[in-house]
Amino acid sequence: MKIAVVGCLHGELDIVYQQIENFEKSKNIIIDLVLICGDVQTIRNENDFKCLAVPPKYRRLGDFHQYYFGDKIIPKLTLFIGGNHEASNYLQTLPYGGWVAPNMYYLGYCSVIRFGPLRIGGISGIFKQHDAKLGHFECLPYDQGTMRSIYHMREMEIYKLLQLPRTDNYKNQLLDIFMSHDWPINIHQCATERNLNNLLNRKPFFRQEIEQCRLGNPLLQPLVHHFKPKYWFAAHLHVGFNVTVTHSNSQEQVSSESNQSLPVIETQFQALDKVLPRRYFLHIEDIKIDQDNNVVNDSLKFEYDPEWLAVLKKTDHLWKGSREQINGINIFNCANEIEITQNDLDEIAKQFSDGDFSIPNNFQPCKPVLDRTNDSDASRKINYTNPQTTSFCSKLGIWDPNEIFIEQKADDVKNPDEIDLDSSNDEDDDLDKSSNNKRMKSDMFFIDTKGTL
Repeated sequence: MKIAVVGCLHGELDIVYQQIENFEKSKNIIIDLVLICGDVQTIRNENDFKCLAVPPKYRRLGDFHQYYFGDKIIPKLTLFIGGNHEASNYLQTLPYGGWVAPNMYYLGYCSVIRFGPLRIGGISGIFKQHDAKLGHFECLPYDQGTMRSIYHMREMEIYKLLQLPRTDNYKNQLLDIFMSHDWPINIHQCATERNLNNLLNRKPFFRQEIEQCRLGNPLLQPLVHHFKPKYWFAAHLHVGFNVTVTHSNSQEQVSSESNQSLPVIETQFQALDKVLPRRYFLHIEDIKIDQDNNVVNDSLKFEYDPEWLAVLKKTDHLWKGSREQINGINIFNCANEIEITQNDLDEIAKQFSDGDFSIPNNFQPCKPVLDRTNDSDASRKINYTNPQTTSFCSKLGIWDPNEIFIEQKADDVKNPDEIDLDSSNDEDDDLDKSSNNKRMKSDMFFIDTKGTL
């Protein structure tokens, strides 16, 4: 199976799909799936700029609106996660994922889905320590702070992902593919000396963070250990970079029958650049499918993952619609803390048409942008439901966050028209200066052996 992976998109859908088409023609192949690692910028019209955390000089309408309104058709099934430059007012209506346009699917705050034989996970956002323990409290109208905190990754989402059942810790890689916008912290320590020098030649301002062992996102490290995915794709730092992560085998990982160590498990990490000329923003991966899972294009079903649905149902109580810390979660020691039983999975199957987990093609334009003329300023200050989220939450029997926000009053929050997006001290706006000078420093985030997590 061949997939195309894209780095920071910044609204350039036309360029990406044209490059993919050119590659298919030159190699005489078919790309089955497109993955985008954030900063997609699903901007439907210029009023969405009020909910996009970029300075005015970088505001571009981009290509997405043409696919949203049906002027163009997305040619490949496209999955994406959110970055730190998104029209958050739209993506917020799909906290558990959903279609943002026909054939283009957002994975929400975090999610695990299935595409044919592949199991794919992803998490949106970037790391900011001061928001990591909070719930998703942001609602419209955003002020200058919530416009940015809304895309800051939460420990709550890490906790949920770590509950994905692992029935065999040593033989199986829990996921085939995982996507993040940030890099996992200290992933560079798995690089060869030559590879690391090449990275520093292109990004010399990474040197201090590398020397201090704080390059990347510390919240992602437990997921590397837990999932051990075959492939991990990321973007954000605007540079192409790849390493092989070798997962260490402890003394317990010895087969009692053969008395031999089990095979080494590896993760291929690939970071992509942003969509610009002469940048490595498009990566083609040919994923070998096991013989038992050999499929043809017609049978590449796009489905919910039943175990992930069970996790969502059992962690629904963690949702917080107010600005308060969610305590009692230690993401470095909580894997499989919640048991997912066969009874749980049987119940989920009943809720989804007796085991039909196909993701429905139920996209429809979402309020307040139903069409190009419905663009009142007042409508952009209010949270709306999204029919996809309403249907999903009802079927699964969990809270719809959109409904929670609609019931809340936000009269004390600034009008989005008053937001000053020209702030010169926003470290998120210039990714090429530094990935984050305020990241955590702690030995627990260090990688002990080069090439081994």
